[in-house]
Amino acid sequence: MTDINANTGAGTQAGTIDYASGRALLTVWQPGSVNAVSMLSLLTELGSQPVDEVTFRVPAAPVRPGSLQIRATPLTGGQISATANADGTITTSTMLGSIDYQTGVVRVRFGHFVTAQGNENQVWYNADAVLIGPNGGQIFKPLPVLADTIRFNAVAYTYLPLSADVLGLD
Repeated sequence: MTDINANTGAGTQAGTIDYASGRALLTVWQPGSVNAVSMLSLLTELGSQPVDEVTFRVPAAPVRPGSLQIRATPLTGGQISATANADGTITTSTMLGSIDYQTGVVRVRFGHFVTAQGNENQVWYNADAVLIGPNGGQIFKPLPVLADTIRFNAVAYTYLPLSADVLGLD
C-alpha cells in the first residue's frame, strides 16, 4: 500500500505478490521516473504452510445437504471457493472433494485434472496417477493453498429430546 491515511487506514494498492515465486509486481509507478526501487518498510510472515489437500470434520453432524462452503488463498494469490452439491460432491475448476453429510467428514483436493502428456517433468507428476478409461490420459495437477487461509462454513442439525410431559404423552 502507498499513501496510507493514518485516520482511516485506507490507501492505494501498489501491486501484487506472487507467493509461489516470491516476485512483487508494482502497478503504481510514476511515468518517466527513475527505475530504482527503494523499500521503506516490509511486512512478512515466515512459516506459511502450503497444502494441496485437507481432510477435516465439521464440529457438528449431521450437516444440512448443500450448506458446506469452502474458501482458500492459493500461493499465486486471489481467492478460490466452492459449495458442496446436494449429493455431497465438490467440483469446481480449483477444487475436488466430498462431504459425508451424516458424519460431517470433508475431504478436499485443491487443483484440477489436466492432460498428463507434456507434464512428465513436473514435480507433482506421477505415472501411476494417470487416469485410464474414459478420462484416460489425465492427471490431477495440485494447486497449493496457504493452510491458514482455509475457511469453511456449514449448517448442522441438532436435536433436543423433549420430555413426555411436554409432548403430553402418558
